Amino acid sequence: MKLSAHRFFLMMLACAAIGALGFGVARSLEPDFEGRPLRLWIHDLHASDTRVRDRAIEAVCAIGKPAVPALMVRLRRTDSVADTAVTWARARGPEWVQRRFQSWLISSQIRAVAALALRRMGPDAEQAAPQLIWALGDGDTSVARLAEYALGTIGAPAVPELSQAVAGPHRSRRIAALRILSQLGRAAEASVPAVRSALHDSDPRIRLRAAEAVWRILGDAGSATPALLHLAQSGDPTMQREALAVLVTIGPAAHDAVEVLEGLASSPNHYVRMKAAEAVAAISGDARAAIRAYQDALKHSDTNIRWHAVAGLERLLSVARTILPSLIKATEDSDRYVRAAAVTLLGKMGRDAEPAVPALRVAVADADTLVQSSAAESLWRIDPLHNPAPRAIE
Repeated sequence: MKLSAHRFFLMMLACAAIGALGFGVARSLEPDFEGRPLRLWIHDLHASDTRVRDRAIEAVCAIGKPAVPALMVRLRRTDSVADTAVTWARARGPEWVQRRFQSWLISSQIRAVAALALRRMGPDAEQAAPQLIWALGDGDTSVARLAEYALGTIGAPAVPELSQAVAGPHRSRRIAALRILSQLGRAAEASVPAVRSALHDSDPRIRLRAAEAVWRILGDAGSATPALLHLAQSGDPTMQREALAVLVTIGPAAHDAVEVLEGLASSPNHYVRMKAAEAVAAISGDARAAIRAYQDALKHSDTNIRWHAVAGLERLLSVARTILPSLIKATEDSDRYVRAAAVTLLGKMGRDAEPAVPALRVAVADADTLVQSSAAESLWRIDPLHNPAPRAIE
């Protein structure tokens, strides 16, 4: 049966009215912040102006859970040929081209903005946990790190997804998931089976993070210490230092490790030697190895070793007091960063560093402004009655 033109027109008009009514209802149901609907705030996340983006992040966080699906879409955004072209133009194009493209947001930056917003939402972003887990393996380290922070703020609700990630095939996601579970501590107890399994993984870094997680989640030094000791003797200086750093946090509960650590405190690698000596002091209270290691390091010809020695002594103030003459000598170091670190550490020692006051008075006139300001602050911290407070402290 054919419709007359008049009836057809009426039907089309009715459909349009129903569509308009539906659109109006949808608009009225859309969440908003300060009178602006969510879709406009989401659009502003792409803005080149950082102030506009920051305001949009504030808005979507205030809207909360209804904004999560839109943020998940942006977190899934993949890099395109245009992104590659913009990146190339920023790095290698003529100056005017670099200026032109500097404000453009490429896909990785949009993913970073979405991850940042989800991080600020905290537990409200629970729905996005699977997508954030995926983002832990993002090729852009900023996106991956922000996704890690976001999962940490979601907390316990993200633990099931994190446990699956630990057992998954992707190395960077597994390592990041173990770090997050460590930070969550007791709240991550449901992940213990997956974490214990990772203690026997073939990848040494996964074993390291699993041992740390076992300690932080359960306080189980008996399971963590053997794995850490094995890594501390691996011959890889970076892995050794990281394993030793975890043993420092375990402290006296790792008492079975002292004999091995005393051997490592004689390592030819100065970084390993200092960290092993610090671990011995943290576990047994015996600082003699630390005193020898740090005194030797402060005399080393390598600037980085000297700087790490001063930085490490911030965690060992009792040792710092014992080798005060060596620290005072470090205020005359040829490297500005070593001098600045030394004068800062002396200030943290308070009145125990009074013999260093003459050296600090010399450092106040140092050619480097960082050393000058650090020395002035340290003098005030050691003797506030006879030294003016630096402006930053007043």
